[in-house]
Amino acid sequence: MPKLPRVTVAKMMRALKRAGFVIARQKGGHAFLVNPATGARCVVPQHVGDLKVGITAGILRQAGIPRHEFARLLRGKR
Repeated sequence: MPKLPRVTVAKMMRALKRAGFVIARQKGGHAFLVNPATGARCVVPQHVGDLKVGITAGILRQAGIPRHEFARLLRGKR
């Protein structure tokens, strides 16, 4: 299993959008995303700087995206 990288919020959002997620709403410092095809939901905090590895793992768990798939999404492949 690949190690999770520290990523910025922008990279995380880009990867989730490649996976089919769209922003459902935003409140304060959090964006709420949903995947219309699967019904999966996740919350991404809008922090400055890199997200911690634990936060990244939690987002991926909510989204139902395995680590190897996330690595592929970060590289820009659908």
